[in-house]
Amino acid sequence: MSPLSAPRPAADALDQLSSLHAVLVLSMLMNETGDEEQILHMAATAVPSLARCRLEGTYSAAHGWRDTTALLGSASVRGDIVRQLERVGGGGGGGELSLRGRPWAAAMPIRSRTGVLGHLILSGCGPVSNEERFLLSALTQQCGVALANTGLIARERALLAHAAASNAALARTVNRLERSMVVHDTLTRVAASSEGLEGIARALREVTGFAVAIEDRYGNLRVWDGPGQPSPYPKDPPERRERLLRQLAAEARPVRDRDRLVTVASPRQDVLAVLALCHVPEVVDDIVSVALEHGTTVLAMKLAQMRAIAEVELRVRRDLGEELLAGTDEAGALSRANALGYDLERPHRVVLVEGHTKNHDADAFLHAVRRRAKELDVGTLVLTKGGTVVILACAKPRWEDLRRTLLPDLGGGRCAISVGGACEHWREIPRSYREALLVLSLQRSTHFAKPVTAFDDLGFYRVLSSVGDFSELERFMRSMLGRLLDYDTLRSSELVKTLARFLDCGGNYDVTTKALFIGRSTLKYRLQRIRDLSGHDLNDPDTRLNLHLATRAWQTLAALSAADAIVNSVPAGPGENAEPPAPPE
Repeated sequence: MSPLSAPRPAADALDQLSSLHAVLVLSMLMNETGDEEQILHMAATAVPSLARCRLEGTYSAAHGWRDTTALLGSASVRGDIVRQLERVGGGGGGGELSLRGRPWAAAMPIRSRTGVLGHLILSGCGPVSNEERFLLSALTQQCGVALANTGLIARERALLAHAAASNAALARTVNRLERSMVVHDTLTRVAASSEGLEGIARALREVTGFAVAIEDRYGNLRVWDGPGQPSPYPKDPPERRERLLRQLAAEARPVRDRDRLVTVASPRQDVLAVLALCHVPEVVDDIVSVALEHGTTVLAMKLAQMRAIAEVELRVRRDLGEELLAGTDEAGALSRANALGYDLERPHRVVLVEGHTKNHDADAFLHAVRRRAKELDVGTLVLTKGGTVVILACAKPRWEDLRRTLLPDLGGGRCAISVGGACEHWREIPRSYREALLVLSLQRSTHFAKPVTAFDDLGFYRVLSSVGDFSELERFMRSMLGRLLDYDTLRSSELVKTLARFLDCGGNYDVTTKALFIGRSTLKYRLQRIRDLSGHDLNDPDTRLNLHLATRAWQTLAALSAADAIVNSVPAGPGENAEPPAPPE
């Protein structure tokens, strides 16, 4: 604040003109500065040079008090002045004020077109002259114009800044929308195409730039696209994997797992797959998460679609297999074979695979057989029937190879393979099925313990089973074993079984007792009982031959009876028949 100047004498015209010139120059400076506080300060310091008064301070509603003297240092004095300004300046003007210790005081309003912007608070020994009031009015008017221009410029700058910010935000939004459209179009194209999981992984890598892994629920890698594939592929312990799956199911959004962003594809309650972006830094664009979520949706749809198609195809294949085995609906079989593109005109043979996994999981056993049969190109019509897995084989591999590749999948379980005879035409498949059932029935006996048996290798059993009229065969069997069979039925004994095993073992006592798990004295007792009941001399070669043939006929007839029971049974549901009854041993 400049010191109080000495009262100037009444200005003559030249002085008045000079002062006006000074006000105009000051006005130029105030308009150039562009700073509201600087403008008020320049106006305040010019007051003493224009009139015989001093500046006590400036006041504006926007900036408060500034350039105040010690008198206006008191809050109560400033409050009193504000109240007087409200009275005298209510209409937008100024006027004289009452200021303690000052003979004269007045408020000069700083006006603009929008109203009063503030006041210059002046004091002096007496009222200023009209010429001085004119110069002060000119000063406050120019000050108001400068403040208004500054405010206008500030508002324009603010508008420009806001417009620039809006444009930048709009540009970011447009960019994000464009990238979202690219993600949407790319993944939608994959969803509508026939591309499998590899196509989804490739598309997701294209839109995100990160390597993509698709895993099953257990952490086994199914598809990888991008650089840096680890080898061997790491697999979490089951407990950690389950925790991660529970977290993914609960949060329903991408979850960071070490350097990966992971989501789960589970269109229903079951987890179908886990989708992961690999080698992802801590901070990534939002579009990455959007792409991952969209990719997960496409993956879930694709997996559900693949599962539905597989289920339908599996059902059609199962129905086709049922009809071929039964031989009852040739038109339906041909229709389904055409729908599947299956060549029925190839030679076939029916193969039965009986067994179980270590945990007796029937589905796992079926899947293992189906997978190995496909790998060995044995056949693609695989179904469960009568407690066994049935393969309509169109090739003739080494059946022991099929069993050897299958055993590791069973994790300690077991399996046995029964192979029916070949059929040149598909209408002969029921016959091959019956032959495979015969082999299975014979195979289940301890006597026929080979894990892989083909009907073609049955020897005399094959001849017996091929007899057109079994009545004569049964009469011969009854003539030789009738009394023993009746005795076994009446007493629940095992004389016929003992005789059959004794003859199969060439009359060797030690081998027979080991096969039957009985003692030597028990065997001797049973053989003597057989001699007594039947009257046959077991030491006579002809008698032994006839008895041996009779016991083979007994086993064959029993096995054929069991096979016919399976063939003629009505299934309770698709692929679900009763277990074939075991033949007598």
